[in-house]
Amino acid sequence: LTAFDVTTVATDGSRAEVYVAAANFSSTAQSVRLTVTRGAAVVATRTVEIGAGETYRDVMAVPSAGDAPAHILAVVQAKTHINKAL
Repeated sequence: LTAFDVTTVATDGSRAEVYVAAANFSSTAQSVRLTVTRGAAVVATRTVEIGAGETYRDVMAVPSAGDAPAHILAVVQAKTHINKAL
């Protein structure tokens, strides 16, 4: 996981955009599952194939109501887990 940012896009605070970038530094393609949560609720998820030496970038529209912090969890097929809280 090389980048993560959350920006509110609605004036009433009800919607946000999550920017995520994940790089594959290995010599083979990797299947990566990205899940964005707010508290215990999953608000977005993607499973992507990232080629060797490539970077995946995405902007996900998510609801932003509530006080719980946003998290992103990247689960790589090789059983590596990265959890970053904002």
